[in-house]
Amino acid sequence: MHSDPRLTGDAKSGTANYDLDLKALKVITSSVEAGGELTFKESSFKTEDETSTDREYILGLRAVYNFGDLNKDKTIFFVSAGLGIGGTSSKPAGGDEAKGSITQFGLGLGMHYFMDSNVAMTGQFSYDTGTSKVDGQDE
Repeated sequence: MHSDPRLTGDAKSGTANYDLDLKALKVITSSVEAGGELTFKESSFKTEDETSTDREYILGLRAVYNFGDLNKDKTIFFVSAGLGIGGTSSKPAGGDEAKGSITQFGLGLGMHYFMDSNVAMTGQFSYDTGTSKVDGQDE
């Protein structure tokens, strides 16, 4: 009888996760910013014999409304909204690769703290929701 090596400790295994989240915003007015974003995520689980991998990428647009003046306030709270589209792929260990598409919508609340007139630390809480469709399957 063959048992799962992840459970018995008979084989070496490992997990790796990579996330990249880039945003570029342009100041439109002293209270409004708009721009784009790119998100890439990859996770893999590897045993001595097999590897399973999941990937996701999203290209999006984001708009930010600041409750304050970017030209004179040191601390500014903001809300943001974004829309993105992308793709996903999943290859289970020993299985066939499945690809799909993603549509995402997000809302966020955050704060900019300006250390000088051109440099800010920014923190944001965001909620993203959307749909994902695997190619070749009904919605």
